[in-house]
Amino acid sequence: MKKQFYHKRWILLLALVSVFWQQSPHAQSLLITGGTDVVASDNPWITIHNGSWLNNGNFVPDYSRVALRRTEGSWIRLGGSSESRFYHLITNSGGPDGVMVLEQDIYIIARWDPAGHMTDIGNHRVTLGPGAVLGQDGVDNYITGNDGKIITTVDLNAPQGVNPGNLGIEITTSSNLGKTTIIRGFKEQFNAAGKKSILRYYDIQPTSQPGSDTKLRFSFSDKELNGNSKNELAVFTGKAGSRLRMIASGNASANNWISTGKVDQLQRFTLGNAIHSSTPAEAKPMETKVYPNPFRDRFTVQVYSEAAKQVELRIYDLSGGLIERRSVKLNAGANIVEWSTAKYVSGVYHLVIGGDLLKAIKVVKQ
Repeated sequence: MKKQFYHKRWILLLALVSVFWQQSPHAQSLLITGGTDVVASDNPWITIHNGSWLNNGNFVPDYSRVALRRTEGSWIRLGGSSESRFYHLITNSGGPDGVMVLEQDIYIIARWDPAGHMTDIGNHRVTLGPGAVLGQDGVDNYITGNDGKIITTVDLNAPQGVNPGNLGIEITTSSNLGKTTIIRGFKEQFNAAGKKSILRYYDIQPTSQPGSDTKLRFSFSDKELNGNSKNELAVFTGKAGSRLRMIASGNASANNWISTGKVDQLQRFTLGNAIHSSTPAEAKPMETKVYPNPFRDRFTVQVYSEAAKQVELRIYDLSGGLIERRSVKLNAGANIVEWSTAKYVSGVYHLVIGGDLLKAIKVVKQ
């Protein structure tokens, strides 16, 4: 077993034996060969300019900082056959066309600072250890992928605006969620109308589901819009792999953050264009739409009202028996009502909207 030690007094190691350097026509890359331990001692800087990091052995980071910086060429790589662990990783793909390509899973002990034009994590996993954070990505640089994920697990007891791992989602609740895993995924989702989301989603997996006072706040990048309109974004949620339903949210697109109303379950969330029941020119005093329909465990009622009013929503079975009723206060404009049907048996029902415009809609539980 070969070992190479990096000490803090070496800013850039010049005495690497040839087995560690891989020469290409365009750049030099740091190659850790199979069966080799590379051990950092204390807190050295390891900097690679216009080259790649290829780990086929074992890197022990201690408190080191590893920096991959591109100033020429089109891309730099972080790959190899072994998962790399970094204390502090700095990757700068340069600009305006530079790309840092992740070709292996990595583990971050303290911090990862991605910078430059773009970081592509592909379908790989970036795991943030306890207390580790993701540096800011945003307008001038962004992270993308093809079903890749950035993952953190934290203890959340009554968090107030907590952004775990700085992954771009803030959680506020009076509940003790316990050990909670947050996944920031890089893949489009689909809503109940079959429309595509932005190129980002979040899975929130708490030990205990919260109470009804839970609210969330999501960030997004303009480069992730995926054909969606920034000013039309709304929040969608549901089980992973399902078509997601729209929930009440406020669009603060000017600063690239969107907040939800109260949510009753932490699961998968994403952003996409709001589903409208009609165009403004076609709007009637009150219009109603139900989606998805057919449904499984729940559906969403979207109601448009010209003025604030109280209405009663009722569900009947085919024999005319009243199954459930709910009094709802509508605001002027679009309103969203979530309806849980977990206790309903499969079959056909009628949703009746009361008030000054009586309307019945057939709904089907699969």
